[in-house]
Amino acid sequence: MISFLEPELSAGQDKMAESWEELVNKSQPPGKIMDAIGLKPGMIIGEVGAGRGRFTVRLAKRVGPQGFGLCERYRSERLELSRPKMQEQ
Repeated sequence: MISFLEPELSAGQDKMAESWEELVNKSQPPGKIMDAIGLKPGMIIGEVGAGRGRFTVRLAKRVGPQGFGLCERYRSERLELSRPKMQEQ
C-alpha cells in the first residue's frame, strides 16, 4: 500500500519533517512510485495536496520541459516549506 499522507507540521518542526521524509522515501522510493504510475517525459501531471513538496520537484524533472506539472497546495503557508527543495534544483 502506498500512502501519500504527510503529517501536519509547522516550520519549526522542519528537522523532524526531514527525518520523516527520509524514512518514507526509503520505504516508498519516489522513483519507483513514478515508474509504477507510468510517468514519462512530456506527460501532464497534477499533484493535489503537495504538502512539503516531497514529489513536486521530482515530478517536474520526470515530465521535463516538454511536459507540464501543476502543484496544488490548500494552505499557502505550506508553500514556504517546499521552497528549499525547489531552490536546490
